[in-house]
Amino acid sequence: MMEAALKIEASMKMSENERLNAKRIMSMLISARSVANAQNDDAESRVDYIADRLGIERQETFKLIQILREENILANTKDLTAFVLKTDTENKSLNVLKRYAALEQFLIGQLSGEGQCINLKELNESAVSSGVKNATVNAFKTVLYYWTIKKYIKKSIENTTARTIIVPELSAE
Repeated sequence: MMEAALKIEASMKMSENERLNAKRIMSMLISARSVANAQNDDAESRVDYIADRLGIERQETFKLIQILREENILANTKDLTAFVLKTDTENKSLNVLKRYAALEQFLIGQLSGEGQCINLKELNESAVSSGVKNATVNAFKTVLYYWTIKKYIKKSIENTTARTIIVPELSAE
């Protein structure tokens, strides 16, 4: 990260604010790679995901990633990486599917069909106390992110502190 930060600071293609966001993007990508190497299936590195998690406009994120590639900070060759471990069990994919299906079922039961605020920490605590196994705040963020991409909901971040509040609105589609 230190090497990337030095190259970002030296770049003449970015404003000061863009340099700050480029460092945040690099930090997230490096962190995501470390998490992926640690066998966590929540690691992601897609542009939409990065923009959503960092609160940066998608076009700005895409532009900065392009500049990072032009500056040879990011490579063009590794846009997609999949990790298949010898230690993975036969039913790992099925177990992941069941986990997220349970989270989605729980979340559907919590939505009223009109705009509302959801405190992810409280939602997670409620899910755990209701017997939803393996519920986490990050898992709920993943479900809401997926629903947003599929246009099942529209969301906006109201508060980016530790208690992230999401305002979903069921789509008419």
